[in-house]
Amino acid sequence: MSQKLLQTYLGIGKNQRSQRLLLAIASCLGIALYSSVADAYPVPLNQKPEEPEAISSELPAKTTPFALPFPSPTAEALQVEERSFNTFFRAEQAIVAQESGATDSDLETLQNQYLLPEPATLVVPTAGGSSAPGVSIGTPTAFGANWGRVYTGFGYQERTRFTTKADGTLALGFGLGNSRENVGLEVSLVVTDLIDETLADGGVSFKVHRLLPNNFAVAAGIEYALSWGDIDTTSSPYGVVTKVFRFKENSAEPLSQLTVSLGVGGGRYRSEDDVINDNNTIGIFSSVGLRVAEQISLIADWTGQDLFLGASIVPFKDLPVVITPAFADVTNNAGDGARFILGIGYGYSLAF
Repeated sequence: MSQKLLQTYLGIGKNQRSQRLLLAIASCLGIALYSSVADAYPVPLNQKPEEPEAISSELPAKTTPFALPFPSPTAEALQVEERSFNTFFRAEQAIVAQESGATDSDLETLQNQYLLPEPATLVVPTAGGSSAPGVSIGTPTAFGANWGRVYTGFGYQERTRFTTKADGTLALGFGLGNSRENVGLEVSLVVTDLIDETLADGGVSFKVHRLLPNNFAVAAGIEYALSWGDIDTTSSPYGVVTKVFRFKENSAEPLSQLTVSLGVGGGRYRSEDDVINDNNTIGIFSSVGLRVAEQISLIADWTGQDLFLGASIVPFKDLPVVITPAFADVTNNAGDGARFILGIGYGYSLAF
């Protein structure tokens, strides 16, 4: 209301004292109005909350030296779901609407001025989860289990080298640390000779692994760093690098990715002649896994002695079970002919 109207209807404002009185009354009314509006619609201190960094990755599965794959860290991958909502201050809108000359365009401008992004929602998977097919059969890759990941597996071979006797192995493992943020540590226990002398022979292996940019990973480990009984191999230190080549963004499409690993090691990674002659040499091993379908990959694996050929299959989409049938020693470079082997693995993500 203007001063002229106040003078007309109230009879004040005609001298300096009246003008001061009018100014004081208007100030009190303004402070009271602001206080009530501020209490009803408080203004947040931080209008632009910091959003957590999106972490998304899909990594292939890994297999133990006994063809016992455990499910891919794909199910552990954190997914960030980003949304936005329109937030504006109703108190400011009400004040602008009361002002003469305010238009819908002015209100829209004000709303846009206070448009805030909603903090990202972090979706963390709970126990269980799906899996991806394996990418190796008889050699390690640079991927491994992180904290909260456990797995078990069973391996079978129709006969061992230079014999006609079948045999089996049992593996249990878990992960520590986080290979995305620093390093991960995988610890696995393998029991050999299940058929003849169950639990009589076995050992414990360790692997330190780290994920790198551009779908690279590196790892170093020692198989059978600790052992008991009469195991069929010796302690085998190694180092390995793995690279994933993504041909398609969607892994459900055919021929979506190729995973290649290359490593060096002692122990069982030496040639068969060096093992027999006890030569302290270093061997080269490598594996190539092609994901031909979402739940199937074809694998070629050079162990340092001979070639393994096989497939890795995830029979159930929502159950983390991986089955890996394969043939070992197919080139006769080592051993006494091709042998059928089979690995069955099951992985589990604990919800901490």
